[in-house]
Amino acid sequence: MMKLARIFRKKPKANNSASDETATAQTDVFQGTAKRRVSLARSRVAFVTVAFVAVYAIIGGRLVHYSLAKEDGTVARAAMPLTLARRPDIVDRNGAIMATDVRMMSLYADPSMITSADDVLESLKPIFPDLDVKRAYRLLKSKGEFVWLKRQITPKQQSQVLAAGVPGVGFRPEVRRFYPGGPEAAHILGLVDIDNRGLSGIERYMDQTDGISGLMGLGLTSSMGLKPFEVSLDLRAESIVRDILVRGVEKFEALGATGIILKADTGEVVALASYPDFDPNNPPPASDKRMLNHAITGVYEMGSTFKLFTLAMGLESGQFNLQSTVDAKTPLFFGSSRINDDHAQHRILTYPEVFTYSSNIGASRIAAAVGPDYQKAFLEKLGLLDRIDTEIGGSGTPQKPQKWGACFPPPFPSARALPRHRCKRLRPQRPSSTAAS
Repeated sequence: MMKLARIFRKKPKANNSASDETATAQTDVFQGTAKRRVSLARSRVAFVTVAFVAVYAIIGGRLVHYSLAKEDGTVARAAMPLTLARRPDIVDRNGAIMATDVRMMSLYADPSMITSADDVLESLKPIFPDLDVKRAYRLLKSKGEFVWLKRQITPKQQSQVLAAGVPGVGFRPEVRRFYPGGPEAAHILGLVDIDNRGLSGIERYMDQTDGISGLMGLGLTSSMGLKPFEVSLDLRAESIVRDILVRGVEKFEALGATGIILKADTGEVVALASYPDFDPNNPPPASDKRMLNHAITGVYEMGSTFKLFTLAMGLESGQFNLQSTVDAKTPLFFGSSRINDDHAQHRILTYPEVFTYSSNIGASRIAAAVGPDYQKAFLEKLGLLDRIDTEIGGSGTPQKPQKWGACFPPPFPSARALPRHRCKRLRPQRPSSTAAS
């Protein structure tokens, strides 16, 4: 029995050994599977990492290639120098900015990358209500790699295009001219086109010269480049003059007004305004009457202010001095024109009194005594018969007689029926019996 018991006791030991071997085998199998899975995962991670590195390396290499590549002759690259053209700031005599550049973005398209022009326009039309659809459609269907769709758009419009995800379109940086004062000094500063090229005024002058030309008037005191262009204007005086003109036109219901302030010792223009004017940030068409600078282009009758030059001419000729006297007792006839005094004294005037009373008769006698040839030469010497030349251009040409010394046209229509006279000299009016009495 004990042997049998021992036999029975030995059997469990045999079973336990088999179980241990089985468990050990299962453990080895599990560990081998786990190792294989970890190894496979590591291999996959390494492959993905290598793939990402390779892709980014290719992208980086292409970027380096494009950055080092030479410019070709495509329209897109040809447009770059114009769209990125910069202009110097324009400042007044105190350094206040009157014109400067601001950075903008413009929308372009690559027609070769667009499969449906209708889809592109359908996405862009809500963002740009003023978009010329017919023109844009024609551009999108053209053969090429670059066309402008919208120049100088706002940051909000740019973000809306990005959010819409329009294919085949992109943005290109540009600069736009900005005038902080709006209409102040608009006729002097002028304006530029969409490509930042000067069209009129100082802006045009900057494109035409390499430095100081020495022209009179609106003198510049710096050279070309990105250094500011300093003009002779004082922005404070310019603003005051314009405000006075605006109030005067509104008060008297006038068609327009002009005002000029000069620095007497140099002839520099400190302020020059012409109203109505315009805003160069949003200019009207060139044919608009607001674009006309009446202070420069307009030709005006000088009136009694011309007597200053006549009196100076008499002194310059040597025929008169400040002690001379001039007969202004009766009116004069020049051909069929009668010359009267608005503030008639009916007596002989001293030379200064001709100016004090603004005597038309006295000034006419001085001009007749000097003679037309001397008068013409004197006025030419002063430059009053020539077109004035300034940096802003557009000045009018003075009107002058076709024949010096000829008869003036009659001052009123009914005088045309009067017989023609030979205007050899001025002749006084014969006093009537009533006037004599």
